Amino acid sequence: MRIIFVALSCGSLGELHNAICVAQQLMQRGADVLFLTLKNQQKYAKAAGMQVQVMQPKLRQHDMLRTAIEAFHADALVLADYYILDLETELIDLEALANLPVPCATFDSLGFAPGARTLQNRLVREQDERFFRGKFKRFVNIRALPEQIQVLRTCPVNAPVQTDAQMLSVKLYERPFTLTNAKRREMRRSLGLHNDTEKLVMFAKASWASLNVRYRMVQAAGGSGSVTYSYETYLQDLLTYYLAEVDVPVTVVGVTSHVGHATPSRSQKHIKFVNMPFLNMEEFAALLFSCDLFVADNITSSAMARAVFGNVPVLTIINTELTGTQDGSALELPASLKLAGEHAELVQKWNRLLPGGIYPFHTYPNGWIEELAPLLHENPYNDAIVQAEMYAFAETTHCFTELLCNDTSIASLQARQQAYINQVTALPATYDIFSTWLAQAVKKGVTV
Repeated sequence: MRIIFVALSCGSLGELHNAICVAQQLMQRGADVLFLTLKNQQKYAKAAGMQVQVMQPKLRQHDMLRTAIEAFHADALVLADYYILDLETELIDLEALANLPVPCATFDSLGFAPGARTLQNRLVREQDERFFRGKFKRFVNIRALPEQIQVLRTCPVNAPVQTDAQMLSVKLYERPFTLTNAKRREMRRSLGLHNDTEKLVMFAKASWASLNVRYRMVQAAGGSGSVTYSYETYLQDLLTYYLAEVDVPVTVVGVTSHVGHATPSRSQKHIKFVNMPFLNMEEFAALLFSCDLFVADNITSSAMARAVFGNVPVLTIINTELTGTQDGSALELPASLKLAGEHAELVQKWNRLLPGGIYPFHTYPNGWIEELAPLLHENPYNDAIVQAEMYAFAETTHCFTELLCNDTSIASLQARQQAYINQVTALPATYDIFSTWLAQAVKKGVTV
């Protein structure tokens, strides 16, 4: 079996990461794999042991794909993920992919396929679109997939069930992850933790999301580029409040381009923030599985899904309760959130610095509550994660304390994670799914 994976994202590693995880399973069964990536993603793929060929944006991609298929003697081509073509780049036409001389499939990590749908980026307001000049679009139309393209729904995050022949659930991981105690202690010591009573919390923020918010902050500052307070610093301030009741030292490590560049405005002696540079897959995994808690503001985070498979407690911050003002004027804070004092001041500050930047979300900054509803409906993955409201400070502080300090709460979440892991690992072997798909495609007359 010889498979070409095409990863076209410029700013997101999640889709590439998922494709590599599937490729590794195929390679373990003897398959040969080639990755076609853009230049800025080749290092990550090569570090994971993949054979990589860089796609040149100015070339005719369809001709290049056909050339690569012929040179590699490929049996199939797989996209990671098809909606990137509408969200980021239009280098490849879906109809042309359906007419390649080999079977074509696409990963669908967010449950969007196969029909067309419209996504709204809630951060980009109508009056902001001219400033963005197409870099980030307010509305994106995701095209329907041609019926010839096989849909591979990756688990986690998708529900590990088979729905019909065009949509197959594929497991990213064949078994739960483990890390030796020695490696865990080594990683924690390198970050200044010397015993198990100290807690290590990880917050990973995708570079594309950070860039999106930074562009809007520059726009809100009048386009001067002078931004003295970032979203990452805002997250640090929020985390400082959330961790206030944890009565042991806590180190918060951020893997993002900005976390750690500024000190939270309300620092506490028992909380330390550490910024980490770019990490390859192996280094990232070692850090991730050394943590006591993983936190995200993206319910579909591939890093959070990986943490679930390592039985690391996870918490995703969402917002369904507060909407800011479009002009930065003072917010009417709902009584149900019990916002007062420093909490209220922080929220008002963020609303003032980024007008229109507070709104309901499951994935920040896109928003995507309605858009992700089909993915999250009746999905057992919801039981393996904890969701906490960003602006319900008392309740979310309690969640943090429970997941870091209450052994009963931790064990209960890990049991739910294990139940989900069991459902995913019960799926057929990925190699067998690919073999069946290719055999069926040959019967339908799709051959090299």
